[in-house]
Amino acid sequence: MKKLITANDIREAHARGEQAMSVVLRASIITPEAREVADLLGFTITECDESIPVTASVPASVPADKTESQRIRETIIAQLPEGQFTESLVAQLMEKVMKEKQSLEQGAMQPSFKSVTGKGGIKVIDGSSVKFGRFDGAEPHCVGLTDLVTGDDGSSMAAGFMQWENAFFPWTLNYDEIDMVLEGELHVR
Repeated sequence: MKKLITANDIREAHARGEQAMSVVLRASIITPEAREVADLLGFTITECDESIPVTASVPASVPADKTESQRIRETIIAQLPEGQFTESLVAQLMEKVMKEKQSLEQGAMQPSFKSVTGKGGIKVIDGSSVKFGRFDGAEPHCVGLTDLVTGDDGSSMAAGFMQWENAFFPWTLNYDEIDMVLEGELHVR
């Protein structure tokens, strides 16, 4: 039977001073909430071979981001009514603060997304994590562009997302491209 790793397992390991957990993916199921809590706590979940134990302690060296993340967490909790909030709410608020902080630091729109590439080369992208960069060829309109699969992934064909609203811009191609409209209308002139 597979071992279920939950958010509570991550919190308990973190409370014991552990900074990482190694899991045998074939023998484990990690809940999405466990992954979110691990990210928020700066806790690392790594895949390992069956010969390595399932949990392993890492020296409690505190990275700079960890202390800032913890400080933000404490500030959020201090502003919430005592005993009237859930870990999920704190996680959502922390994620929002971190995103706002990141966008302020970057100044301009920078494309980014979360993805995992399996051993077989299949790339899985978390669609909700996609952040669009600015496409400069469409001034003065704000057109977002993010390349998700590129030659860096060993692919001969690229794939990505483009978003805009009520915009017109020239788009001249010297390569083959497949376009798919997910929502709304696209008029090609």
